[in-house]
Amino acid sequence: MYKNKTISLVIPCLNEEKGIHQVLSRIPPCIDTTIVVDNGSTDQTAAIASSLGAQVISEKKKGYGRSYRTGFEYCRTDIIATTDGDGTYPVELIPDMIDYLLEQGADFVSGNRFPLENEKAMPSHLVCGNKVITLILCRTFGVKLQDGLSGMWIFYRRILDQLILKSNRWSLSQEIKIESLMHGLPFREFHIPYTPRIGMTKLGPISVGLENMAYLFWHKIQWMTHIRKSTRDE
Repeated sequence: MYKNKTISLVIPCLNEEKGIHQVLSRIPPCIDTTIVVDNGSTDQTAAIASSLGAQVISEKKKGYGRSYRTGFEYCRTDIIATTDGDGTYPVELIPDMIDYLLEQGADFVSGNRFPLENEKAMPSHLVCGNKVITLILCRTFGVKLQDGLSGMWIFYRRILDQLILKSNRWSLSQEIKIESLMHGLPFREFHIPYTPRIGMTKLGPISVGLENMAYLFWHKIQWMTHIRKSTRDE
């Protein structure tokens, strides 16, 4: 608990035995429940997470987004925090991000990794790809973001009732931000350090980049269809 708010931390994992121990060992004491969603790991990820006190949920259907959506279903706290299992995000800064959430009167705070404090944390082609996708996101939906693909968030659990989250893939990172912004929820970004991952990456930059761009245009069509339907119903 932190400042009278209960907190869950959700961590999606696929073969992160090399990183999950470090991540869990750095979790601040204010976290009430740590939920590790094991997405079919073939290594010791689940066993390590369980031995360190995390609640391990098995999600057989593959996908980053699917893992998060499953993890959210198990949260019963006031606030939900997220991070990856590869050690790239600063879980020790969760209290600072919650402070910012409360000070700003926000419902959603997303970590902003740019400018990078450690240039080795992200290859230049991924930095470029992130900036392009974030620019397209902002232009397509008329919003302001500096890091559209960040995976470290702090938000009130109650807002999940307002958001339509359908993505089972990497694009959930964009979807949850777009849904929050387009529903007019108070949204802020908070600068965070980003460090090199521990272990092998599962991210194929070209395929994920194309997936994310395709998702943006699909979601725009869905959102416009929703607006037109709402207008007709009125």
